Amino acid sequence: MHLSQILHKIKQIHPDKLPGFEAQVKMSPPLRKKYHAEDIFQYKPKESAVMVLLYEKNDEVYIAFIQRHEYDGAHSGQISLPGGKKDNEDIDLKATAIRETLEEIGITVPRENIISSLTWLYVPPSNFIIYPFVSYLNELPNFVKEEKEVKEILEIRLQDFLNNAHKKKYLYKNEKLGISFESPSYGINGKTIWGATAMILSELIHIIES
Repeated sequence: MHLSQILHKIKQIHPDKLPGFEAQVKMSPPLRKKYHAEDIFQYKPKESAVMVLLYEKNDEVYIAFIQRHEYDGAHSGQISLPGGKKDNEDIDLKATAIRETLEEIGITVPRENIISSLTWLYVPPSNFIIYPFVSYLNELPNFVKEEKEVKEILEIRLQDFLNNAHKKKYLYKNEKLGISFESPSYGINGKTIWGATAMILSELIHIIES
């Protein structure tokens, strides 16, 4: 499937008709419940935005990811989409996704290249609401890594996420908190993508396959 076909399919989905949690939950960690905005308001969550950046390379569609450095925090070493916390200077969450994509991977995404939003999701460990946006590039990206936050920039084919053979079980362990559990994940090119990022991708894939 070419990029133009994928973009056309995504554009057809009205924001009110997104598959939402029913698609996200397929790649959700265990015991995760469906959160409603009124339920999480009491926690005063921080707003953030991420960018699902699509582009063609060697006649195939790719998505850009980052792997974070290891640190003493909830998302140490995880693979995620470019993005981060909304700043006071950001006029809206699209601006947050654009700014963070430039800061983390050196790519300027024109605002008009953002074609859709996906369903927001709440991340309890860090008390963030994530708002995903889908965008595209007409040319090959020239990545520039932000050394402080980004350990590695990853380019992964969209087709790999459509292949059920890449769906795995990931055993998460946190000795500090004394917890461990198995979670659905994508295992691709020796990398494990799970949690909120996998849930976002699950909704995107549901749209593409529907």
